Amino acid sequence: INGTPTVFINGHKWPEQQRSLEMFSIYVELILNEGRGYSSCPETVINTSRDYSATLVTTKGDIQVELYDDIAPNAVNSFVFLAQEGWYDDMPILVQDDFVLTGDPSGTSYGGAGFVTADELSVELTLEDVGMLASFSRGPNINGSAFFINKTALSGQEGRTIFGRVTDGMEVVE
Repeated sequence: INGTPTVFINGHKWPEQQRSLEMFSIYVELILNEGRGYSSCPETVINTSRDYSATLVTTKGDIQVELYDDIAPNAVNSFVFLAQEGWYDDMPILVQDDFVLTGDPSGTSYGGAGFVTADELSVELTLEDVGMLASFSRGPNINGSAFFINKTALSGQEGRTIFGRVTDGMEVVE
């Protein structure tokens, strides 16, 4: 024990610099979701000679998306694999002013599927275009299962892996 008071939750030390009610709630959600995930990146399940699309079914309506497997094959492969496994079923969606975020079962934007993929950056795609699907990451080369769709033009986001765009249902996103 490093000092007084030291707090442990299910054997996990709660960092002293992050002791707030909000961080406590996030920490608890992450611990509750620890067993849900994968220990490594999935095998390749996509065929890059095909075109991929998906329907995001929400309680507010459906969102049709086109996936860019030619530009971000690892992100699309991860997304398709997780969708086939039922990972995104009944997943919480965080609604913000500028974007909607999903793919984290803890609903905190700090959790994920247990594996990460490297950035796949494109100069052709930008989040200044509304309705883009992008990996939500906390830094370079740590893309996981969480992704977002931007509702407004976002500048200064050049380091994001964009792997698709909304083709129908933008009113649901908004």
